[in-house]
Amino acid sequence: GFLLGTSFRSAADREPKDTRESREQRPVRKRTGGGAMPAPSEHSFAAKVRSEPSDRLARLNRSVMSLINKIAPDNLKTIVNRLAMIELDTAEELQQVIATVFK
Repeated sequence: GFLLGTSFRSAADREPKDTRESREQRPVRKRTGGGAMPAPSEHSFAAKVRSEPSDRLARLNRSVMSLINKIAPDNLKTIVNRLAMIELDTAEELQQVIATVFK
C-alpha cells in the first residue's frame, strides 16, 4: 500500500534472502558528493557569524551585549552582578563596556 507517497512491500513481495546479494557481494559505490550541499568556505558569511570573535574587545563586547539582552525586571540584580564580575584588564576595556551599556 501507499502511505504519504511511500510504498511498503510485504514480506511476501520481497525476494527470498538467499537470492539477494549479500553486503559483501555488492559492488562498493563511492560517494562523490553529488546532491549534497558544499561545505561553507572559511570566508563565507555563515562561517564568520558562527565563529568566535578573535580579539579580547570583541569577545568582551559580545558578552556584555549578551547579558544586557537578558535583562528583565525579575533578574535585574543577577545580571548587574554578572556584569560587575566581568574582569577588565585595561582602561580601554572599561571604556568599551561603558560604551556598550550606554548605547
